[in-house]
Amino acid sequence: TGAYVTQSPTQHPVDVAAVDASFPEKLVDVTHYIGSIVLANYGTVSASNVQYRLLVTNADNGGLTWQNEGRTVLLAGETKTIELPSFDIAAGRYHVKLFVDSAYDFNEADEANNLFENTFTVME
Repeated sequence: TGAYVTQSPTQHPVDVAAVDASFPEKLVDVTHYIGSIVLANYGTVSASNVQYRLLVTNADNGGLTWQNEGRTVLLAGETKTIELPSFDIAAGRYHVKLFVDSAYDFNEADEANNLFENTFTVME
């Protein structure tokens, strides 16, 4: 099953966006952390099977710490928060990258908003 729009994309564009990855700037060392991501469709057409991917890497050495990916439906004009499964994380600095529609399944009005990046620190 592929991604599709409910109307002609040339008449009503889809514009999916990676809006936020909710990780506070500083956390106390925890063994199970649950975060969330925010995706949006700023377009005028609903989109199904929207692919997203979240990578959490060590900010000092670039090593992959955790990743999550999935698919969702984004209605026209919708902003959606998706709760992530819990994951273990140790003290350190981390870089977060949230991608949406990285395979370019949709002909979008703005491809530049498909990546959200941030850093956060887990304190000992």
